[in-house]
Amino acid sequence: PGRWSQEQIQEEHDFLLDLVEYEVPVIAPIDFDGHTLFTLKDMDLHYTIFNKQGGRAPDEFNDEEIEQVGRLLARLHNVGAMKTAPHRLRLTPEVYLKSNLDFLLDQKIIPNHLELSFKSVLENIYNISKNSFNNIHFQRIHGDCHLGNILRRGDVFHLIDFDDMVTGPCIQDMWLLLPGRDEYAENLRSKLIESYMTMRDFNFEELRLSETLRALRMINYSAWIAKRFDDPAFKNAFPFFESPSYWEGQINDLREQTYWIQES
Repeated sequence: PGRWSQEQIQEEHDFLLDLVEYEVPVIAPIDFDGHTLFTLKDMDLHYTIFNKQGGRAPDEFNDEEIEQVGRLLARLHNVGAMKTAPHRLRLTPEVYLKSNLDFLLDQKIIPNHLELSFKSVLENIYNISKNSFNNIHFQRIHGDCHLGNILRRGDVFHLIDFDDMVTGPCIQDMWLLLPGRDEYAENLRSKLIESYMTMRDFNFEELRLSETLRALRMINYSAWIAKRFDDPAFKNAFPFFESPSYWEGQINDLREQTYWIQES
């Protein structure tokens, strides 16, 4: 409760229903008399009902499958571009870096002796990436399109879990699906984009954003835990979160990520 507003949740549902209308394989909320989002009486708790869908997440893709996924993402983005989602988050350094940094500093979650180092590395990333999104097209995208959010059932791939749907560049759904930097990942990404372009144009300028988007995801992950750390379930799941070693690791990882951003 409280993570998303009712308007934000409804925009997720609207996107899913649009995708179903254009026969893109997703798991959409069930529509009851024109409504998909409901609230428990006397409680600020929204709920939705989905159909159960069998399948499993793929471990990896062969060439034929990655071409199929490339076409699937193109269809997803074609539908995503048809409408806007003004209440959903925008995937930018201002929102995913600067706002998250301000929150972490305000909450005094970072150990005192590491706070300055953490702040410094994030400000450096912000300064070198804040203009990277100029002239980049933003639209409705999945936003969290990793292997765990693709469900394979026979020959069909379903896209699931649109909870982190955002307005952002289309490359977000591609780099996250194939996050590696080695030659194998690069070859798969080339095949993905080639297949994608059979159904939709692709702006190759977006490729240089991949490493910046990776950094934004790393930062947002820490903020995501921090915003829910009062929940006992989160304290049990992330017992290391308050330890200096966690934040030392984050600082080192983000310093390395700064190098990759500059290389891109």
